[in-house]
Amino acid sequence: MRYKMIKILAALLVVMVSNNANAYFYETEDTIEVYKPRIFITANGTGFAQGSSCKECPLMKFKVTPDVQAFNLQGDQVDLRNANKWSGKAALFSYDKKSKKLLRITEQRGIEQ
Repeated sequence: MRYKMIKILAALLVVMVSNNANAYFYETEDTIEVYKPRIFITANGTGFAQGSSCKECPLMKFKVTPDVQAFNLQGDQVDLRNANKWSGKAALFSYDKKSKKLLRITEQRGIEQ
């Protein structure tokens, strides 16, 4: 009887802990698929990136700093200045939801609008 009671209490504890852990989980990052972005990055890794996810969507503008990461179609991290070549094509902009700070630019195949 005592063993059965311990198993029940352990199961209840697991359920309570898992429910409590989920209560504190929230997304801090968002990504938009950008149609024809404008990307300008200087030799020192600063500049801007802007675009919208559809023709009617609001324009999102981001300051580019040297700590922004850039990834090509194959998923390899590349020099941030390579992102200049993606201007006018397609890209993903990943940013911090709270600060609106740009975190990553990822090259994409053309997006049909």
